[in-house]
Amino acid sequence: MTQEGNDFATQQADQNATVALICAIVGIFLCGIVLEPVAIYLARKSKAVLGQGHPSYGKANAAEILGWIMVALWVVGLCLALCGVAMIPVFSGSSGSW
Repeated sequence: MTQEGNDFATQQADQNATVALICAIVGIFLCGIVLEPVAIYLARKSKAVLGQGHPSYGKANAAEILGWIMVALWVVGLCLALCGVAMIPVFSGSSGSW
């Protein structure tokens, strides 16, 4: 790869790291189920191009970690919501056995 192509790839990865971090932070408050996987994808893509010594590697790493934490929280929340919906007939007294 030429130096110009390498610089472009590094610049693109730097921008992707910034966008990934923005998606991860905004995903905490809005549309997390959509934005967090996007943040993880962009962060991994950036980390593949950037080396550990690059300043934007930390942004990409933070975006990936935050994205995974929020995805885990979404999964737990959905499981709790589904369990809560499944328990409504049990606690509503509709069975008549109470």
